[in-house]
Amino acid sequence: MIDGGVSVSNDVAPRQYEVSGHEEKSASLTHVSDPETAAAQLWTWTAPFSRMTFSEDNVLEVGFSPGTTLTVATFMHMQEQYFSRTSELDAHLIIDISGLDGVAVGVAEYFSKVVSKNRVAILGSGPADRVLARFFIRKLLRDHSCAYFERFSAAREHVLTHA
Repeated sequence: MIDGGVSVSNDVAPRQYEVSGHEEKSASLTHVSDPETAAAQLWTWTAPFSRMTFSEDNVLEVGFSPGTTLTVATFMHMQEQYFSRTSELDAHLIIDISGLDGVAVGVAEYFSKVVSKNRVAILGSGPADRVLARFFIRKLLRDHSCAYFERFSAAREHVLTHA
């Protein structure tokens, strides 16, 4: 189903950035390192700049296309798309920032307000991503459960263990 210039689909594998033109109602599997811990995907939203996948275990995976600069407008658009598909306020978040080239002023402040009650794992792939993750994490309260990981399985374990 095309939704405002983006597509919504359950048939694209996690963290692939392609746009498909249809929606399937059946759930597919989120593939993680341990097949016994896989959860059925409830929906996936894909746009040229980002992708969100929500699973039955209440985990929202967010990823960005390579070269993306995250702006407040983009962040708000993604939040709007999320709430148009689910009323779940306390989803656990795995945010893959490895595709981000930049983050605009104001995003970290807005991010901290939106995820104040969520468990968050920021997934990256090296020193530059580690620095970018600090940009997000430093705006959160000290008792907030948010951490940086370079392995998807460790990020997933973090959000599910601290739920």
